[in-house]
Amino acid sequence: MRYIYAVFYAFNINLLLFLLCLTFASALFINLFDFSMSVRRIKIISNGEGILDMKFYYTAEEAYYIIDSQQQSGRKAYKNFLLFFDTCFPLLYAVAFSALLAKVFLKTFPETTWMHYLIIVPFIVAIFDYLENFSIIAILVKYPKRIWIANIAGYFTACKWLFALLGISLLLFGTTKIFIMRQWF
Repeated sequence: MRYIYAVFYAFNINLLLFLLCLTFASALFINLFDFSMSVRRIKIISNGEGILDMKFYYTAEEAYYIIDSQQQSGRKAYKNFLLFFDTCFPLLYAVAFSALLAKVFLKTFPETTWMHYLIIVPFIVAIFDYLENFSIIAILVKYPKRIWIANIAGYFTACKWLFALLGISLLLFGTTKIFIMRQWF
């Protein structure tokens, strides 16, 4: 773990800022602009239902209801979104936020504390995001046939969001401690 931590700490602040800006710009781009595989386009096609990725949890019935509402063009756009954008994005945010947590934790906690192991939380988020994506792709490929993976896809999504909330909480905790200690980067 010490070597993994050293890699993330070695990110200079400019590279870290670039990765964070790229992460936020990518998220804004895919959500705000209207193009063939954007979240906005899928939401328009599905009469406001949107995508499963943005739900906290859903059952198999809810998943198929949303996928039914997307119509054929929405399902195609959603599958393309998952195959192209959402295969790169989880890795991007995992690296960016792990590096940020490493920088914050180095300032706030002694190097020997167990807290430094928590810099892997963004990668756990990414793992659940990939499991969610693969599940939804399988559902879309087999549509309209109902498949078993739909029964657990919502759990992958819920785990993704729970670990994301943990990561955000860790970041807020660490940055609050930095402000209290007045140790800026």
